Amino acid sequence: MKNFKQQRNIFNLVAAMTVLSATASTAADETYAPVVEKHPVGFYLNAGVFGDFALKGYDIPLVSRDERVGFQLEIGGAYFAIPVSFSSGQEVDIIGIKPRFQYLVPITESVLSAGPGIGFVYNYWKSDFGTSGANVSAEVHEFGAQPSLQIMIRPIPFLNVLITPAAFDFNFYRDAKVKTRLVNFSTSDEDLGIVYSAGASVGFSF
Repeated sequence: MKNFKQQRNIFNLVAAMTVLSATASTAADETYAPVVEKHPVGFYLNAGVFGDFALKGYDIPLVSRDERVGFQLEIGGAYFAIPVSFSSGQEVDIIGIKPRFQYLVPITESVLSAGPGIGFVYNYWKSDFGTSGANVSAEVHEFGAQPSLQIMIRPIPFLNVLITPAAFDFNFYRDAKVKTRLVNFSTSDEDLGIVYSAGASVGFSF
């Protein structure tokens, strides 16, 4: 009987020590375990290139366009962006300003963020071309809307790579001033033009 009590006391002692050890281990894990935070995107300033091509419309000489490659500057943050672009070629220069609302969500700690965007499109065209043996100079103001997708990679905190795999310009209004040697006139149209674009840029995060 005495041996049984001794064995029971030893068993209770071992059980108590096991519980205390597990509790201490859990507390240590909670104290020293690293906390992983998903840091939101701050402000950024980027420069890069883009390419685009028309999916619909742009089949008249005044606003004719083939595939284009251009340069772009962009300032933005997690919830907004203001890109300014320039492309030249095919006897037309185009300056674009496309401010947008966006929502860049951190995906993996502070390295990768992604999200959609929706914005306003303004393009200024300056073109010189020949048609029917006459030289024509035109200035076109174009307006539309643009849904897009952005992916941002931040390999180090102050450097970022911004990728736009898809953006679609739905341009629904153009106002043009046309000059020839004989006559000047203005015209406008509301034919829908759709342009697909994609691009990438590198810059600094703040």
